[in-house]
Amino acid sequence: MTNKKPDPQPIFDDDWFTEEEQWQRDSFTAAELQTATFPELRWIVPNIIPAEGLALLCSKPKFGKSWFAYDLCIACTANRFTLGEIKPLQGDVLYLALEDSKRRLQRRMTKLLPSFTGIWPQRLRIKIQWRRLHEGGLDDIRAWHQSAKAEGGAPIMVVIDVLAKVRKPTGNKPAYESDYEAMSGLHALALELNIAAVVLHHTRKMAADDLMETVSGTFGQTGAADTVIVLASKGGGAVMDIRGRDVESNELAIAFGKETCRWTILGNAAEVHQTDQRKRVIAALIERGQPMSVADLIAATGMRRTALDPLLSRMLSDPTPQIKRIKQGVYAHKDWTPPTQPPPTKRRSNLAHLARLARKQKISAPKQAADGKGETGTILQSCASFTVLPSSTAALPATSAEPAKTAQDAKDRKISAQVTETSGSSDAHNLSAALQDAQDFGKPSDDDDPAWLTAPTGLRSYGEAIARPPDYPRGVTLGSSA
Repeated sequence: MTNKKPDPQPIFDDDWFTEEEQWQRDSFTAAELQTATFPELRWIVPNIIPAEGLALLCSKPKFGKSWFAYDLCIACTANRFTLGEIKPLQGDVLYLALEDSKRRLQRRMTKLLPSFTGIWPQRLRIKIQWRRLHEGGLDDIRAWHQSAKAEGGAPIMVVIDVLAKVRKPTGNKPAYESDYEAMSGLHALALELNIAAVVLHHTRKMAADDLMETVSGTFGQTGAADTVIVLASKGGGAVMDIRGRDVESNELAIAFGKETCRWTILGNAAEVHQTDQRKRVIAALIERGQPMSVADLIAATGMRRTALDPLLSRMLSDPTPQIKRIKQGVYAHKDWTPPTQPPPTKRRSNLAHLARLARKQKISAPKQAADGKGETGTILQSCASFTVLPSSTAALPATSAEPAKTAQDAKDRKISAQVTETSGSSDAHNLSAALQDAQDFGKPSDDDDPAWLTAPTGLRSYGEAIARPPDYPRGVTLGSSA
């Protein structure tokens, strides 16, 4: 009976290291990092998708992200352009089209390669079914990578359409932890194999100012990804919002060709869409030909209020503005001029008007009032409710010469005589007051006696030579017989 020796422990087993040596494993100092050299960062699509790490491509359903992913796979394996005039990195690609059928994939590739007469790319491997990542899907990706390299290929990218088909169900775990776990395994594998893993995902229905906040799920998904790309409609058109650890944040204007079913980058979104929006605003103002309110501009241009208000402010602050603000919230084209209108007529005072008439006719105002001739006399005669008497006290009615019967009557008579003397030196002024009385006749003041409402209010307000004696019958118009 022989004694069997135990199998030796592996040299690099984690248990072989002591506690002190375990923390030192794979550590490095800042000085070592300073002198380390790394290969230049490669790009699947320059400044959009790095050649290593995890990229999340998101949009709302049926927006066209599958067309973009399929076109990218073909361009990387057939030496073709994508997104307009961009030549992507060439190599072997694994495309997991888990929501499509072979028939649809054939029809779409025929659409994307209308004039291609050769053999379709051999380096593009397509699958319509795949195991979930936690059930062996990650091992299957690793096996494809080894197979492609064994055949002399250069695996560069795996595209998964969509995440919901391969991720682990949430279960009872918190949402953030579950989302992060669904992405972390794929992220680690992409870094291990030095390839790009592009995962297609959906955005939620609720809008947000920041497109990154529209990605469906928690921040666990966007936090685990190295690059996040969101395709959405914003402002004047479609945009591609790019954020990432190795890419510079950028927002590009893109357009989808309905005939070719391919996406094209138009340029920086701020420049492209702003120029287009300016044209729409100017065209709307020129077509209307008159000032327009913000509500009218929104209806004419189809823009949102949040995008139109800042644009109008920028257009007004331009060195050579194409629009001008008429008043708060109303704008017009720079060439618009208001229609000519006659200047508003000012209401002239009666005194100035009578003085002008007196100078023009070279007739004194008292003579016109006495004779009842001319324009002023005609105006006064047209008022039948009262008669303007001469300024002399002798011309007053006979009732006004009767002696005072009480002390109050005497006081009233004395005041009336003083007013008569004062008014004698300003007949023109009294004539103007009489004309004002004719205009204001029938407009009682707050302090009028109801029985005295038939008398012109202007006569009492200006202190004319006519005053109602104490015993003058009420309701009888001055200047008429009792």
